[in-house]
Amino acid sequence: MSKKVVIIGSGIGGSSIGALLQSKGFDVIILEKNSMLGGRYSTYIKEDEGGNKWKLDVGCHLVGNCDKGSIGKVFNKIGLSDAIKWEYARNPRPIFYYINQFIKFPQEIHKLGLNNEDFKNAFELLSRLNNITEEEINKLEEERVALAEFLGQYTKNSKIFSLMSFINGMYFVISPEIASASEWIRCQREIQKNKSSGYPVGGTGVIPETLCNYIEREGGKVLRNTEVSKIIIENNVAKSVELKDGTIIEADLIISNAGVKNTVNTLIDKSILDELLIKKIDSYEYSLATIQIKVALDKKITNQKMIMFLGEEFELSQVEDRYENIMRMEVPDFHPVLFCPIISNIDPTAAPEGKQLIYAGGGCPMPKDGFENKKHKRKWEEACISSLERIFPDIRDHILWVETTTPQDIMESVDEDGCVIGIAQTKDQMGVNRPSFKLDGIDNLYFCCADTGRTGIGGELAANSALNLIKIIEKDFKV
Repeated sequence: MSKKVVIIGSGIGGSSIGALLQSKGFDVIILEKNSMLGGRYSTYIKEDEGGNKWKLDVGCHLVGNCDKGSIGKVFNKIGLSDAIKWEYARNPRPIFYYINQFIKFPQEIHKLGLNNEDFKNAFELLSRLNNITEEEINKLEEERVALAEFLGQYTKNSKIFSLMSFINGMYFVISPEIASASEWIRCQREIQKNKSSGYPVGGTGVIPETLCNYIEREGGKVLRNTEVSKIIIENNVAKSVELKDGTIIEADLIISNAGVKNTVNTLIDKSILDELLIKKIDSYEYSLATIQIKVALDKKITNQKMIMFLGEEFELSQVEDRYENIMRMEVPDFHPVLFCPIISNIDPTAAPEGKQLIYAGGGCPMPKDGFENKKHKRKWEEACISSLERIFPDIRDHILWVETTTPQDIMESVDEDGCVIGIAQTKDQMGVNRPSFKLDGIDNLYFCCADTGRTGIGGELAANSALNLIKIIEKDFKV
């Protein structure tokens, strides 16, 4: 008789481990509290006043390695390698915008105003990333070396440092002073090797939707609008879950995709847990938050697929000052750094024919730091549009509508303080210091989410968690 698995949440971690287990003969049931599947990887349809339909993403807006990364590996393992159509963000390749000029990376970084020595140091750093050994990377991880410390060995130029810090921010949404150097190197090397950053045709939501469809085709269940209120543990064994309506669902194993801290603090009777364990889990720090705007245009204004906007004050000290002001809730006149995928140029199905859809995202405070939609949403939206206006001076003449996703919006959907990723990939929270897949002393309860991913960017971190967890469960249940 097959083992029954209850999975709480349909994000990339939950849908990935669900599909992997279903392919191994387990009887899977996914319980999703929202109407949409996928958590931060959800896609929805917006219909404008003219009846035109647009596909919009809730959180994620680009995938680091597409079919060549951990998400692709999950699909390969369940025999669905061709289920997703991926479009890479190249031809033209990603580009930076800095003071009225586009800059190709890395060959044109001299346009940032670098002298010959600085230019040489920048390429020495990039070359070093290709040649560094796994043993050296592991040592950086063991010694908890921060990215800022690692970069400081190769350059003192504030613009090069800021450029690499910007890339770090896109990946992990934390500062280089606390980011893990080992994780940055691993992810940067993977990006450089695969050259497959891009987007799934139909929106990021097609990833969890395809995985959940597979689960249902193979006999499993996926229930939407079904919120879990409690994980029931008897004699230190997870036995069942209780839904908000009081329904009890028994299971042989329970997997939480709701985040480690959320699970422990809201779904488990903490009186059965060791106080030191609770303290350790509460001490984990989340990544930071972002503001993201989706801008619909009445015409195509650019052929680019991905633009990274750098403000005029692109020097380390000035960027730091700007971000300190941002975290004090001082909304800038324009956002100093923005990541801007032109989604409809990567996936033409995202926008109606003849129209264009541009995303733009950058850092902002979390709800716990004072961010409130009613007070701050439109001000931050305007700051982002002002930055886009520097790239495209006439963009306001072509805006049909703007839809904005804030940290508060994310928090209402997935909680975790409205952060972008989950437990942050800091120098102190990687490797053996990453949260465990299980709670000490509790059997048949597992975590599968970005929190327990060992390496990767965003959703790929969650898929990595699933790829590691399936091995643990196969061993525990002798599959």
